[in-house]
Amino acid sequence: MGRETEEATQTVGQFIRLVAAKDWDAVRQMLAEDFEAYWPLSNEQIDNIDNFIESLRRYPFTDTIQILDLLCEYDQWDKDFTVSAQVSIESKAQDGSVSKAHSVSFLALDWESRITSMTEYRAVIQDPAEWRKGLLS
Repeated sequence: MGRETEEATQTVGQFIRLVAAKDWDAVRQMLAEDFEAYWPLSNEQIDNIDNFIESLRRYPFTDTIQILDLLCEYDQWDKDFTVSAQVSIESKAQDGSVSKAHSVSFLALDWESRITSMTEYRAVIQDPAEWRKGLLS
């Protein structure tokens, strides 16, 4: 599975770069017809490629996305690949304000290297909790 897992990992890396570049036509080509996106923290789900692309288009920020880690797993029973992606995101709003976040996503791919689903958890970077100060390394 070495070559196949490397290909799945490269596919997700390319997907992230295309989203950052706002190349919506290329992003669309990477998605399977039955693609689904899910954001558990806000309980949002999109199961339509057109709506997913439109949600990306409407996103009101300009992002700089840095890939921190990509890890692929092959499920021998389901015969599919899941790539875990950890990214750092810096978002700039139209008013010039900047926020930073980390995102962990799980993307499933079929044998044709098309993305069939994405589940994303995103957290805004914040100061350490007061009760942990003095304990951190």
